[in-house]
Amino acid sequence: MSLRDQLLKAKLIDKKQHRRANTQLKRKRRKSQAKRRSRKDITAEQTREETAHREAELAQRLAEKQARDALKAAAEKIRLVGNLLRSYSRRVQRGPLPFYHLAPDRVHIQRLWLRESAGWDLRGGRLAIGWLGDDPEEPEIVLLAAEAARRIQRHEPDRILFLNDGPPPADDPAEKLHPFNPPPQRGRR
Repeated sequence: MSLRDQLLKAKLIDKKQHRRANTQLKRKRRKSQAKRRSRKDITAEQTREETAHREAELAQRLAEKQARDALKAAAEKIRLVGNLLRSYSRRVQRGPLPFYHLAPDRVHIQRLWLRESAGWDLRGGRLAIGWLGDDPEEPEIVLLAAEAARRIQRHEPDRILFLNDGPPPADDPAEKLHPFNPPPQRGRR
């Protein structure tokens, strides 16, 4: 039993004073609870802000790391492709055979004059045509081994202008009618 209840029972205070004291006590409790709630809300808000700030910093650091990794990967890819092109390329030796391939701009068709052996190797899928340089407007056209061209194609497909993945079948009539087919080999007796 509270002190107010005891005072009311002893008739030292009347019911009106008892009610007023209870009302004041309730108001005081509500204010203190509101203060506690507001402090909790403020603390929770600060915690949320700090968490959001930490998450934003973490996301920014992650994005920067991913950008650095992407730049490193791109530089490594450029270095690898450049090394493959320089290591496995050979200059085109001019010959009587016209060979048409896609230009580095990927729109036009170019004509390349080749020796017959190079033309047959291109048609048979043993050689490929690629380009060296940084500018596709002024490329240096080179011949590449087919395996090196496939490796380059995995990293930078635009560098390979022509690669015949499968040689034409031997019984293809278009191959027999081609004007640059070598004459059939006749056995010597």
